[in-house]
Amino acid sequence: VTGKAGAGLSAAAALVGLAALYTSGMTYAPPAMPAVHNAAPLGFFLLSALLLGTSFGSWFAGEGSQPMLRAVLLGSLAVALAVYIIVPCVWASGGTVMQMTARAWLASPLYWARLALGILVPLVVMIRSPRIPRWMGPLVLLGELAGRAVFFGATVHAAVNLGIPY
Repeated sequence: VTGKAGAGLSAAAALVGLAALYTSGMTYAPPAMPAVHNAAPLGFFLLSALLLGTSFGSWFAGEGSQPMLRAVLLGSLAVALAVYIIVPCVWASGGTVMQMTARAWLASPLYWARLALGILVPLVVMIRSPRIPRWMGPLVLLGELAGRAVFFGATVHAAVNLGIPY
């Protein structure tokens, strides 16, 4: 589909995709659990979608799309590294649940594995590589799985310890 119809279809698909990301991301921020009912889980989810989408999307995209995907992945990795370093530091100066969560994250080997294998190694590789390597998707996926384990094991655990379960 080309022309105005194609542009309209692309815009509609983008809006549906954004709505799906928003809805999926907010499932990690239930209102009954104030410790995680904020924008952080949605931000983490959107970063995950960018990281996984670009790293695996490169498998299916044409050669002409590779530079754009590489740029998005490189930017997403840089933002993810900053976010995952800054957020626990901000939480460490917050309320009781935030402090407990920050301590749990920073003490977790999975948190550091997630940073190293899922963000830092891919970032260094992408800085040096003109293309997204085929093994990047599985490596980023392992990092994302470690990140989910930290989120559910540390963040949710901290809130439940205060008597605020789902």
